[in-house]
Amino acid sequence: MKRLILLLVLLFPVVLSAAEAQYPWDLSGFVGGASLCDEAGCFGPSGIAFGGSFGRQFTDRWSFELDGVAVRTSEILPGRFDTFTGIFYIPELQRKRFWGGFTFLLSVAKIGDKSNLFVALGAVLAYEHQDQLVPEGVFAPDKTLGLKGGVSGGAGMNLWFSENWGIRPEFRFHGVASPLSGMRYTGGLMYRF
Repeated sequence: MKRLILLLVLLFPVVLSAAEAQYPWDLSGFVGGASLCDEAGCFGPSGIAFGGSFGRQFTDRWSFELDGVAVRTSEILPGRFDTFTGIFYIPELQRKRFWGGFTFLLSVAKIGDKSNLFVALGAVLAYEHQDQLVPEGVFAPDKTLGLKGGVSGGAGMNLWFSENWGIRPEFRFHGVASPLSGMRYTGGLMYRF
């Protein structure tokens, strides 16, 4: 993790100075779906993903972004019997997973004058907190899966419909130490300044 932070601190000034005034900044917000990888595999619980990114193009084909995503899922677990209270209940597991990191984007094809198709590769940190919703009087501990690192990759399109505004459909896979991996498929609004 220290290497990842050091790499980020060393690379970001290089990206900033390489672009000067020729390339604008991009700010985006997105929302969509996500599938979390867990003990059952990579098509486990699905939920809503939302987040944002901030970055800058530094050549005609390469750009750099910092991004963050929050995912919330909810799933019904098998019924249980609490021997202490004598209650039979069906718990609901709520997961809140966060992915954040940096990504390099490579434009692989132009679409018109301004829009493009891209592939992405970067580093990511992940964190998850789990809560079980149970009846009052039944004990259910919270669970935190800590902070773990990994890589992310994906593909998408930057579709600019004006000088400053565009949309971005995107797929991203976050490969993080088990069981914090997952994939997101989002669409967002981009602003260029």
